[in-house]
Amino acid sequence: LDKIADRTIEEADGDNDGRISFEEFCRAMEKTDIEEKMSIRFLN
Repeated sequence: LDKIADRTIEEADGDNDGRISFEEFCRAMEKTDIEEKMSIRFLN
């Protein structure tokens, strides 16, 4: 989980200050398909 969190912060941290600002968070969410990430696909 730590590696996933670190990678997520690196990808969203546009100014490389080690933190995600609200604006950076919003930009990251615009590029993410939340419905796809939070859905479970069932096979027929």
